Amino acid sequence: MRDRRRGEALRRTVELVVPRRLREGEGGAILELPGRRRLPAELQLAEGAAERAREGVRILLAGLHPGWALRAVAMTWPDVSARERFLAGLPEGQGAWRDLREALALFLRAAPPPLVRRVLVELDVPAGQEGEGESWLAGMAAALAPYGLRLRRLSAAEAEEWLRAFHQLSLSRWARFAMEESHDGGDPGG
Repeated sequence: MRDRRRGEALRRTVELVVPRRLREGEGGAILELPGRRRLPAELQLAEGAAERAREGVRILLAGLHPGWALRAVAMTWPDVSARERFLAGLPEGQGAWRDLREALALFLRAAPPPLVRRVLVELDVPAGQEGEGESWLAGMAAALAPYGLRLRRLSAAEAEEWLRAFHQLSLSRWARFAMEESHDGGDPGG
């Protein structure tokens, strides 16, 4: 019974957060949910700008309009491009150097990619206000630059990749939690 309730709660939660439609807007992706639109973006911090960034985040939050919400998720993300840039920077060679380069490339491609920390934000606005939300995000991107923060809208392809990774992570964590709870000595079905 308890697992059934958890499953129902998960289904309702997924209905609230998984978009019905994903489309490309003027400045980036727009996630369409019943009565709401979400505009995903990535927030990046310039090196050495941590102190200034606090004031930038205050400006970001203070600028929200009534009825709007801003969600932020910090997660680690595989960065395959770093590996490819490293391999592209290795000089071509002859003989043993070529063999060493090929062995290194084979090793790096077989190893898991390095991870980077990304902060993804979603501006949640009522349906019909996505144009105003896009303009607000563009203005915020300019307003945050002096504070060492870069706000970059995600394309529809990037948003889809992020949603897939985020929901896979969330569902796997929920499943692990449910399994741990069902094995706590109690009745897993009740």
